[in-house]
Amino acid sequence: MTDRTGRPPTLADIAARAGTTIPTVSKVINGRSDVSAATRQRIMDLVAETGYRRRTPTPGPRSGIRRGPERRLIDLVLAGVGGGWANQVLVGVESAAADAGLDLVVTVARTGDREDWVTRMLARESRGAVLALVDASAQQLAILDAAGVPVVLLDPVDQPPDDRTSIGTTNWSAGRDVAEHLLGLGHRRFGVLAESAKLLFSRARIDGFRSTVELAGGHVDQIVHWDSRSDKAEAAALLLDTAEPPTAIFADSDHLALSLLQVAADRGIAIPGDLSVVGFDDLPEAQWAGLTTVRQPIAEMGAAALRLLLRLADTGHSLPREELATTLVVRRTTAPPREAVSPAAD
Repeated sequence: MTDRTGRPPTLADIAARAGTTIPTVSKVINGRSDVSAATRQRIMDLVAETGYRRRTPTPGPRSGIRRGPERRLIDLVLAGVGGGWANQVLVGVESAAADAGLDLVVTVARTGDREDWVTRMLARESRGAVLALVDASAQQLAILDAAGVPVVLLDPVDQPPDDRTSIGTTNWSAGRDVAEHLLGLGHRRFGVLAESAKLLFSRARIDGFRSTVELAGGHVDQIVHWDSRSDKAEAAALLLDTAEPPTAIFADSDHLALSLLQVAADRGIAIPGDLSVVGFDDLPEAQWAGLTTVRQPIAEMGAAALRLLLRLADTGHSLPREELATTLVVRRTTAPPREAVSPAAD
């Protein structure tokens, strides 16, 4: 963004509008912690509003990369480190970073503690960051941009702007593949156990599944969303404890599908005789449980995100979104519904 004279904003402009000093603005952009929370937020808001970018004489498209090849650190920022998904992302990103001769720092973006991970990253002069399923604010991304820290969003929580580099998988078509598999088995009554409705990938998976089911004349009777503050078993029970439960349920993550299998077992519901279940991710736990699921190449997605990040740092230009293909893996948790199976001859 430029002012009325056509020139880009400067540190002095930000300082004047924030009612503070140039050194204070510089501290925020450089990850210094000795700034009050209110002042830091005001500066971050103004950086996002004005589109401020650092300008230095360092050659190369990303002038904000302050030390060129000396900056060997890459950040992987995760929403959490529990579960197989985060582990596989880490494996992929670390492998690609090692191939590039870079060291990896893993950071957790905890809810309610969001400024801290940005501040720490800026303080250690990270060369760039892969943000995996992290709900980064516009202000946080603007501060990283201002400091010249390139960012790639891996499975962004919401639809990213067109100029923001991101990577994911073919979620909509994966949902379609699940629907076609279950429809082909003869199912017509469906339920969905889904992650938070705020998550972009979850919305895409459900949309692909539901639209395919409805086009074929089936019906999704109920969609239950789960979030990390609630109990997975309680969410699963909402789909099963009904007068006419579905004959097939699509859970849009493996950990939800595995919880559903446990709840079904507690109720004496046979899998797949009474109920077919499909998950998403193909984590090791899903393989052990014999879960029919959608395999997304999580480690490959992490490695691709790191390679995108290096290209972004080299060119300074946003890159098109990349989507890796998914594969439906059929195991022993899906079968035709009982009413579709011909009775045995007497």
